Amino acid sequence: MEKKLKIAFDAKRLFWNREGLGSYARTLVSDMQRLHPEHEYILCTPQINKAEFTLPFLDASKYRIISSDGISDSYWRSRGVLKSLESEDVDVYFGLSNELPFGIAQSSVPSVVTIHDVLYKRFPQQFSLIDRWIYQRKFSHAISAADCIIATSQSTAKDIEHYFRPKKRMEVAYQSVSPLYRNNSENSSGQHYLVVGTINERKNLKLLIRAYALLPEKHRRPVVVVGSGKKYRKEVDEEIKQNRLGAYFTFLSGVSDVELKDLYSQSIALVFPSYYEGFGRPVVEALSSGIPVITLPNSSLPEVVGKYGIIIEYDRPELLVEALILMNDEGERKKKMIGVEEHLEQFDAEEHIKLIMNVLQEISN
Repeated sequence: MEKKLKIAFDAKRLFWNREGLGSYARTLVSDMQRLHPEHEYILCTPQINKAEFTLPFLDASKYRIISSDGISDSYWRSRGVLKSLESEDVDVYFGLSNELPFGIAQSSVPSVVTIHDVLYKRFPQQFSLIDRWIYQRKFSHAISAADCIIATSQSTAKDIEHYFRPKKRMEVAYQSVSPLYRNNSENSSGQHYLVVGTINERKNLKLLIRAYALLPEKHRRPVVVVGSGKKYRKEVDEEIKQNRLGAYFTFLSGVSDVELKDLYSQSIALVFPSYYEGFGRPVVEALSSGIPVITLPNSSLPEVVGKYGIIIEYDRPELLVEALILMNDEGERKKKMIGVEEHLEQFDAEEHIKLIMNVLQEISN
């Protein structure tokens, strides 16, 4: 018989990151509580952010929150939280975003950590020397200290093996997506192409702009880009201007989950030409919303996309042109999505939580 667990989470990203790691944390924790309300859920965060997307986690009947109580936020999260975990006598601590408190391996608290990617290893040029040093210290400690490592894809698991040679147990647990996107595989109305993600060099938005410059005007459709960026965004804007494509590109940021769901459902396809992804959550959101994906053949993307889209070679805008023209055909889009429900089963919330709960039960004994 499974015992009732007192589970504590590193919830900083849950409260403070609207997208990415924050979305992963909120989906995972809410699914765990929904499917296994018998356990106690403790959210550890230096500070509480009271926002629209965090309101469900302020429900005291479902979650208890522990915060830094005046201690330096960074110190509390990296070390000070251990005192609270031990005094609370938690059964397991779950690091949801690539790190664990220093000293946890010497404490009485078993731990699990999710490693989402090793981007700073694969693309070191995108990080300053000091940032790479900080990430190396945090990742190395978490991977060596955890009783179990959760990798978000087979690709990420291979990267962890390659760079860290972990001696601890490792499991691959594909992410599930927010309930908003589940069971919506018949919604596509084909009004625009959609791009979702931070606007930076790795996401490779310039490839789409170069393809649009080659794309015959009769095949051009509006492009909606959801995300924000700084230096690379300026480069993107300049390239759009030089190619006189401003009429086709719309940029949105601060988009709510409901608004993003609608953008997916109105799309022709998700264009996701990223050079590297530890998982690629927008891909699953798109497929769950009934739209195919155009992407590249690297990192986790082929395993997450499956056959439900078009995978083109690196930096070949002429191939992206062909893919865009093909996706303009509604019949071709529908053919691409045949059988997607079976593919999406591997990202099912219940299967994801079942694996996670089995891990937590085993290491807490």
